[in-house]
Amino acid sequence: MNKILIDKVITSDSDKVKIDDTEITLLGSGEYYIEYTSGEYDLTFIICNDVKITEYSFDNSLRVKKRYIIRKGKTEIIKFYNNLDVNEEIDIDLCHSGCKIDFKFSNICRGSEEYLVNVNHNDKETESNIINKSLALKNSKIHY
Repeated sequence: MNKILIDKVITSDSDKVKIDDTEITLLGSGEYYIEYTSGEYDLTFIICNDVKITEYSFDNSLRVKKRYIIRKGKTEIIKFYNNLDVNEEIDIDLCHSGCKIDFKFSNICRGSEEYLVNVNHNDKETESNIINKSLALKNSKIHY
């Protein structure tokens, strides 16, 4: 399994993941699992192959600034959060012709959450599909 834990120290159990401080390179095709713990993070993911990424976080407070640099291939990100509060800014760079992102985000909002997702089509014939689904519980607020 290619698992990455985003905590005070970023760790992985996989030799298909290269971690250089806050830059995380996914070295091969396949499935990757990313778990977030409470904290403030500024991360860059470098993707050069077809990958499926499952991201999840439960019962945390998160402040995340994240960049996905997709240099080649098709990337599918399936993300589920059920947190206390979140402020997340995501930039997705589709760098070359043929790059594609399918970004599917679902969450249960229990507090205050804010998300900003930017997709940069940096070449011709790139494709992005963004799907967000949320359940806002009593007295919570969410902003996309």
